Amino acid sequence: MPAADLYVFEESASILSRDPLMFTKMRQFLFETALVAQINGGKTENRYRNSRNNARYRMSENLLFSISRTFCMKMSVLNSLFSLRVGLERVMIQHRIREILQPTGVSPSEEMWTKFKDPTMQKVTREQMALSLLVASAFRTMLI
Repeated sequence: MPAADLYVFEESASILSRDPLMFTKMRQFLFETALVAQINGGKTENRYRNSRNNARYRMSENLLFSISRTFCMKMSVLNSLFSLRVGLERVMIQHRIREILQPTGVSPSEEMWTKFKDPTMQKVTREQMALSLLVASAFRTMLI
């Protein structure tokens, strides 16, 4: 996993009571939980030293607080922000990614577009790259 200041994940699909993919979704959920724990577990800071005047953190000079570096967005956020849902399914976005990103103000570099348009890249990988761009763009949109 590349180094970053923060990570944004899209929430996994819900597990229904009689879901034929229940075990697959459970494994995916466990993997995501372990991944988030690994990411968050490696970063702590001593907030007392950074904010000596703040009475809330004066309990102990050695008290360490964990910093959350991961954020999770509901699946419906992307669908509603970018109109990606047709019926119950999400449409493929790799063919419309530039058109979708244009109003958001996010413009990836030409080097990234060259990699994205590489004809040897598998369609699944291209779709995952496009989805990553949309997740980042949606997160940025929600913060601004």
